[in-house]
Amino acid sequence: PAPAHPLLFLRTHTPPSFAGPWRARKAPFPPSGDRLLRKKLWTRPAMWEDEDTEHDFEPCVPMHLRRWKRMSRGGKEPRGSQQQGTEDVKGVETLKVVSYNVLAESLEEITTSGLDCRIACWKHRSRLIKDELKRWDADIVCLQEVDHFDDFFMKVLGKWGYEGRFLKRTGDKRDGCAIFWRQSKLRLNRVHNLQFNVSPYFDRDNIAIIVDLSIISTSANLLVANTHLLFNPRRGDIKLQQISMILDTLWHLSSVTRWISCPEV
Repeated sequence: PAPAHPLLFLRTHTPPSFAGPWRARKAPFPPSGDRLLRKKLWTRPAMWEDEDTEHDFEPCVPMHLRRWKRMSRGGKEPRGSQQQGTEDVKGVETLKVVSYNVLAESLEEITTSGLDCRIACWKHRSRLIKDELKRWDADIVCLQEVDHFDDFFMKVLGKWGYEGRFLKRTGDKRDGCAIFWRQSKLRLNRVHNLQFNVSPYFDRDNIAIIVDLSIISTSANLLVANTHLLFNPRRGDIKLQQISMILDTLWHLSSVTRWISCPEV
C-alpha cells in the first residue's frame, strides 16, 4: 500500500515491503499526470549527494516515532513542559497511530494503469496490507479509500482486538474512510460523521469521520479525525474549505466542557 505521505515516509521510514535498492532522483517532481510515479518515486532533491549512488534500506519495521509536545489552548507550551518529556509524566499512555491510503478496489482500473494485474489486483494487495498492518501493531489505524470494510478489514482487525467505524463517500462512490482502535486501550464514546457536499459550489463527495475515544488507563479523551481530501490539484479552494470544516468541527467538539484540552489527531 502507498503511504499517506510518501516524501516523509521515504525519508524516515522504510517498511519491509519497500526495503531494497532505490535510485535517487534529483528532479523534485515526476512527469505531470503520472499519479503512480508520483506516489512511488518522489524524493527530496537534497536527499542524496550523488544522483548515481544506490542506497540499500535496512529491512526492518520503521520505529521513527514523533515526540509530542503538550500545548495550551492558546498555542503556548505549559510552564515546565520543555524540561519534562512525556516519559516522565505519570498517568500518560503512549499510543501508536498509523494512516494508509489502501487504494479501493473500485478505483484500481484508473489508478494502476500499466501495472501487471497480478500485482495491482485486490487479492494480491490485500495480503500485503494485512502483513503491513500486522507489523505496525498500532493502537489506532486510519485508512482511506476503503471499500472492503466488512468483508476484509473488520474481519482481520477484529481478530486482532480492534473495533472500527466506517463512513462511505457520498453520491455513487463505493469507498470511504475507516478508523480502528485497540479495544484493550481505548473505548468509544461517540462518532461524528462529516460530509463536504454542502452547497452547489462545494459539492464534492469527500467525507471525514471523527471518533471520540477514552483512554482506558487514564480516562482521558482523544479525538481522532480521518479524511481523504479532494485530489484535484487545481481546486485548492475546495481543499481549503474541506480542511476548514474539519478543523472547525474539531474545535467545536474539543470546546465542550468535558473535552477541554482534549488532544486531537
